[in-house]
Parts: sequence; C-alpha cells; structure tokens
Amino acid sequence: MKRSRTGASLTPAGQKLYPHFQNILRQYTDTKVIADQINGLETGIVKIGAINSLSRYWLPGLIRGFERLHPNIHFTLYQGDYDKIREDIRSGKVDLGFLKPPYTNGFKTSPLKIEQLLAIIPANHPLAKANNVSMTEIYKTFDNIILIPEGSHSSVLEAFNCLDI
Repeated sequence: MKRSRTGASLTPAGQKLYPHFQNILRQYTDTKVIADQINGLETGIVKIGAINSLSRYWLPGLIRGFERLHPNIHFTLYQGDYDKIREDIRSGKVDLGFLKPPYTNGFKTSPLKIEQLLAIIPANHPLAKANNVSMTEIYKTFDNIILIPEGSHSSVLEAFNCLDI
C-alpha cells in the first residue's frame, strides 16, 4: 500500500494480489452460505422502520413468535414518522417499513392489517344509541375532545382535519 497526501493506493504487488483476495473472500462467503443452508441455519439481522405505536404494541409479539421459529434471525427497530420511514426504506437503512397507503407511492407493498378506529362515549350520551356516528357529529357534540397525536401523521387528527366545519 502506498500512502500520500492525496490518499492511498495499491502497490503493483497489491494490484496483482487484490483480485485473488476478492475471490477468496467471495468463495468463503459463498461456502458459508451453502454450509448454513445444508445445516438448515438462517442467520441475519432484519432492520425494520415503524412508527412508535406499531413498534411498541404490535411488533413485539410478532417478533417474539418469529424468533422462536428462527432463533438466529434478529431484528433492529428504527422508529420515526411515515416520512422518515419512507426515507429510511429508500436509502437502504431499513430492510422493510410499515407505512400507511398515502405514503407508499413507488414501493412494492403488501397490506397486513386493516384497523378500525373507534370512538368511545358514555352509555348515557345521546349518540350512544346510534349504530353509526359521523366524525362531524362527534366534533359538534363534544366540546372537550382531547387529541393526542402519535407522530406527525395521526389518523385521528387527519380525520378531524378533513371535516368541513
């Protein structure tokens, strides 16, 4: 290796040996993968991007179940809002991410879960007997709604922001 103020470069001997070292490393890696497959081993780290509530409430059970079946696969969670997750997927920082449909443009997706948002009201409230209640009715009926956003893309906040009131 030759070093100078502008960087480092290989000597003529290093240039001659470098392709052989690359080949040895590639053969070692390929041999290890084949040996692991023969032994039925699956190893690695899966990097996941998810919003806080998903990584706190939904993923732990799934990951525990998966790790019981595949003990040599491990997970690293990266939390952020949907914009951050989308950026992490594009940059390759994460292997997969959980996004809502409006943020999936340009990605191959698979729907995993459809969730229903519920409003809970007291049994003696006039709206309690109705089968369906609109967001507008909730908004107009309750003057003390407290919205606690989950990141910058809260589904509940988005629903209330779409009201034409």
